[in-house]
Amino acid sequence: MKVLVCVEERGGTLFNGRRQSSDRNVSRDMLREAGSLLPDGSLMPAEEAMAEGCRLWISPFSKKLFRGKTDYLVMVENPLQEALEDEKAEKRFTGHQTITVFVEDLDLYPYREAIRELVLYRWNRTYPFDRKLDIDLSEYELTETVQLAGFSHDLITKERYVRKKEGAHE
Repeated sequence: MKVLVCVEERGGTLFNGRRQSSDRNVSRDMLREAGSLLPDGSLMPAEEAMAEGCRLWISPFSKKLFRGKTDYLVMVENPLQEALEDEKAEKRFTGHQTITVFVEDLDLYPYREAIRELVLYRWNRTYPFDRKLDIDLSEYELTETVQLAGFSHDLITKERYVRKKEGAHE
């Protein structure tokens, strides 16, 4: 499973039950991560996205970030749990399937073993928070860092982490 999370400089994700910030360019990049964007930047036909499994899994909490894009979403109460169950079923039939999940309002820790890839979108700002990224990044290898031009933020840092293989040492 690939998980996408937005964080402020200290790893905060929510404050008082609300997201800290949002950016439409980040939302678009999340659809790209799920495979819904074509190389030219346009969205693939919705039927094709559904057939190919190129949809982003979210909770209802995140719906308003993707207005007009609901055909490219799988919206369920706990997308981590549902994606985990669906991914296991899919592997039985196809041998592979990576589901992309955007998480704002759920703990990652209970699903840490299933998270093979973690993509962090860093706001590069400090916001108040009372919920924080709850996964140990030392279990992952930073494989890519990209600076994205934001819409509401000048610059957003996108970091890609891949789970280290069992027995790998730093």
